[in-house]
Amino acid sequence: MLIIMGKFKELIFWVFIISFFTFSFLKLSMVLKKQQDLTKLYKRPYEESIKLSLKINDKKLKSLTLLDAKTHELENCFSDSKNAYFLILIISENSCNPCSKKAIRYCNDLFATKIKEIYCILNIRGKFERKRFIKINKIKFKVYLDPYNKFMTQLGIVQTPCLLLINKTNIIVESLFLKPQLENISKLYFDYFNKRLDQNYKYF
Repeated sequence: MLIIMGKFKELIFWVFIISFFTFSFLKLSMVLKKQQDLTKLYKRPYEESIKLSLKINDKKLKSLTLLDAKTHELENCFSDSKNAYFLILIISENSCNPCSKKAIRYCNDLFATKIKEIYCILNIRGKFERKRFIKINKIKFKVYLDPYNKFMTQLGIVQTPCLLLINKTNIIVESLFLKPQLENISKLYFDYFNKRLDQNYKYF
């Protein structure tokens, strides 16, 4: 009887050990799969953002006639930059709202502390919607209205919001297509833009 009890306890022990390691293995597998899924989730939008940037970087920006959102007068834009670098933020009706707000905050801070030559190209058709968007987001820098998409068509831009760093000769030096999954990447780009814009003070 004692022998049977001993074997029974030993069996229970080994069942416990096997169950424990099986559970641990399954849990580890689930963690690894989750990490792989997250990697894919972030890798795909990053690769898409890079591909979009490569399509427009080094393109020359042509001057355009756009409507000033404040004065409602047509202006010939981007033909006489006074800085080594300037920024253009493009926002459309289909833009990611949190991404647009983040880019606007960044540009507002720059406008207040570093550079006045920042422009927003607003591709929103409705007059009421445009006014509301500008007011709610407290855009401090100059806004041009582009309801018929002339600016984006010229450069072949298909996704917004997009932030362009442009040099004095109107060449697109770098571009950032903002996505909610790429917050850390956006910060790196913002730092890079800041360093380039600092050269404005060394330019003259």
